[in-house]
Amino acid sequence: MREDNDQNLYCLDFNQEGTMFATAGKDSKVRIYDDQTKHLACTLHDRGSNLPGHSLRVYCVKFSKTDSNILVSGGWDNTIQVYDLRYRGPIKSMFGPQICGETIDFKSDGYTMLTGSFRSENCLELWDLRMFRAVRVIPWGGTGSF
Repeated sequence: MREDNDQNLYCLDFNQEGTMFATAGKDSKVRIYDDQTKHLACTLHDRGSNLPGHSLRVYCVKFSKTDSNILVSGGWDNTIQVYDLRYRGPIKSMFGPQICGETIDFKSDGYTMLTGSFRSENCLELWDLRMFRAVRVIPWGGTGSF
């Protein structure tokens, strides 16, 4: 059996229709699979120097709840990558949270995203994907109460 240490899988998510799923992990690549055939449909890769994608491990991938072409990912490189599957690569990169778990989710509107970050300040943030920026920091003292 061949052991490939660059292929460690850390996260996955199905699109809303359940027709495809995304995976990511140690090698910093996001892969899209067709659920019916269980074959790799595409690997989302960089689109030039302006949008290089992730440079370190990816710990969370999440499809939009309203548009199955939109997917976000986050990891140790302090970026959120926004992908459009029609372009097979990132359409925007946002600097901010250090994601090291399943800590990205979408509100039902499909544009508002919540991130949890492994850092001492601004641990919880709301992002607007129409403006591609953080719009609110949610205070969190680590006690579990708001």
